[in-house]
Amino acid sequence: ESSKSFDDSELDKLIDKFKEWVNTDEGKRYSELRMGNRAFFSNFIEKLKNDEVTVTIDDIHEFHRKIWAFDERRKNKVINENDGFENFVKTLKSALCDDNLDDSERYEKLKGIKYYGTSVVTEILGKIFPEKYLIFNKRTRNFLNDTKMCGDNIPNDLSWEDYKKYIECFKKLKEKLKSAFNKDNIDFYDVDFFILWYVEFYRENMGIEQESKNYNQDIITIGDINEETYKKIKEEVIKKLKEHKKSKNVFKPGDFENAPNYYLIIDEINRGNISNILGELITLLEKNKRLTGKNEIITTLPYSKEPFAVPPNLYIIGTMNTADRSIALLDIALRRRFGFIEVEPEEELLTKDKLLENWKKICKKDEEYQKIENEINDLFSELGNDEFLKNLLESINKKIVKLRDRDHRIGHSYFLNVENVEDLKFVWYHEIIPLLEEYFYGDFEGLKKVLGEKFVDSNSYEIKKLEGNEFIDALKAIIQSNQ
Repeated sequence: ESSKSFDDSELDKLIDKFKEWVNTDEGKRYSELRMGNRAFFSNFIEKLKNDEVTVTIDDIHEFHRKIWAFDERRKNKVINENDGFENFVKTLKSALCDDNLDDSERYEKLKGIKYYGTSVVTEILGKIFPEKYLIFNKRTRNFLNDTKMCGDNIPNDLSWEDYKKYIECFKKLKEKLKSAFNKDNIDFYDVDFFILWYVEFYRENMGIEQESKNYNQDIITIGDINEETYKKIKEEVIKKLKEHKKSKNVFKPGDFENAPNYYLIIDEINRGNISNILGELITLLEKNKRLTGKNEIITTLPYSKEPFAVPPNLYIIGTMNTADRSIALLDIALRRRFGFIEVEPEEELLTKDKLLENWKKICKKDEEYQKIENEINDLFSELGNDEFLKNLLESINKKIVKLRDRDHRIGHSYFLNVENVEDLKFVWYHEIIPLLEEYFYGDFEGLKKVLGEKFVDSNSYEIKKLEGNEFIDALKAIIQSNQ
């Protein structure tokens, strides 16, 4: 790896390529997404400043989801281990809304929040105050490792003095972007956009891998490709499809026998308007209508007028939530073309042994796993049973099946990240109970039958906020009521 720094001319060339990409459909789409992010963080800080507006747990979760460097698995712990939700919001508000803080004090105050490392802190500051703060995350480090723009030896944990030096260093790039785009309002969030393009698109596509396959010399399998190569391959594919449409002998079933499989996953497919999304192309999904199929169809796209076919090695997976009412209205055309596999709750994954087994796979460092193992051992010691969470979910789901139906059962994933009683309490009051309240909207007796009288007040039907042993005893009562 060379330690040579990119000079001005090399940066200028990169910026020219970035300008070209920004004007592509992909670049425009990313620009719109980032405009939406700007609006979100602007609204969030205004909400945080306004004492008359209540910041909810959902606001904080969405705030963290917008932070690229934030570990989603820590969303509960970052609140619980910073003295609870109200204190966490108070600390966040003090760090971001106190105009008396100088730049270094704001930076250090945010770094004082547990689970907020350098990357998270700089993303928060860079997205809320983009005119002053640089986003310094993994992408930024990759960019600096490649360009050596600010020298070598990037510290793992940036002190304020380190961070300030990088802000000064990147001002040069910011000025270059201002000049290239002829705009005065370019800020560090725009610098981050340039870095994102460099790392995620330009850097990844600099190398082109091609493997010749024995099954057909005319078919090329490629790895990462750039736009120019993609266009050439697309032209060749269109040419071959046109020839095949006439002769029916360009592509043969054997051509795809050793080809790698590809998967297109569409989350919550039932929520979309299938006729608008796929239109007549839905017919091409059928096995016998695909390329080299018995009744193969090569259609002509209405706008580009290009030939189009679906190859046999493309698999489309759609996910749905069975509790969603829109499943009953699922497009019949979609039902006919998909097989259905039910993914049921797996309560057995919530035993102490299974949870520890799962965490061992996730944790990259032994010391990290050791800490979680100790916490989980303490958790089940407090609960008094290594199968407590498994039994709890089984009990709830049996009652839901009896009072509603099996499609409304609760999934095991809610409990997978529970490491201690505080985590369990958070999941219970902020995720499980709100879901049950939705399932049993207007049916207070049904809700009380699921949660029991220890959680639901018999007179007011309000949810009781329980602490300590009282909370655990109430959960035990739910399990016992089902035995």
